[in-house]
Amino acid sequence: NNNLFGGMLSIDLAGGERHAYELLRNLETIKFVPSLAGVSTSTSYPAKTSHRSLNDEELRKANISKGLIRVSVGLEDINDIIDEFERAIAKIR
Repeated sequence: NNNLFGGMLSIDLAGGERHAYELLRNLETIKFVPSLAGVSTSTSYPAKTSHRSLNDEELRKANISKGLIRVSVGLEDINDIIDEFERAIAKIR
């Protein structure tokens, strides 16, 4: 069906790199991986993984901020995924 979307999304945290790292540390059941896709929900931090060779200007041109987290949504119950992110975001100081 061409009206469906894939399971990829991005979260851009206003607190930049510090908040991005905090979110990744706060996630308990959702794992950080260097590349995305699979049956389990996972996260990636492109500024330090897939786009780590770019300087700040190149990152800006690519719309990759220091607060950007990419999420590959897996097959878990969507409410469990939402709860995990809400809990992790609430813990960011």
